[in-house]
Amino acid sequence: LISDIDGKSEIAVDQGQEYNIKVFKADTFFVFKQIKVPDLNYDFTMNYNVQIKIFEGYLDIINLDVHFASNSAEIKERDKEELDRLYDRLFNNSLTQIELASHTDSIGSDESNMRLSQRRSNSVKKYLVEKGIDENRIIAKGYGEKEPKESNKSPAGRAINRRTEVRTVIKNK
Repeated sequence: LISDIDGKSEIAVDQGQEYNIKVFKADTFFVFKQIKVPDLNYDFTMNYNVQIKIFEGYLDIINLDVHFASNSAEIKERDKEELDRLYDRLFNNSLTQIELASHTDSIGSDESNMRLSQRRSNSVKKYLVEKGIDENRIIAKGYGEKEPKESNKSPAGRAINRRTEVRTVIKNK
């Protein structure tokens, strides 16, 4: 389903079945709830409300030279130097809050790529937190394959798309 401008939508489903409700908001998704629709042999309505917190925007996007091997969330040794420079920047600007935006190439399903990109963001966040950055200053977010920098038709393009970027966040008050 795609919601209307107010974020509302409706669907008719079969009774006596179980359903997973997944919520997609532009660049992310999560499983909201698993429901079992009872078999009552008459029409009835079930309502679910979902609220997603939205950030107003980004002050800056910092390009990191941090890339991942295919199907991996492990930070390469050579990329730790780049993350150490980010750590220094965050350490010297203690009010800065960031979003780690991780991406994948197009190999694999949308769902597995969303999970993989989230693991990549979590991995980079863990590295920075272990070095001493307050975890509350870092949002780790996976975008899957939805924002490629290069074409996924070549191995070189796919390698470039397996990345993490840093976005300086303006938070909604």
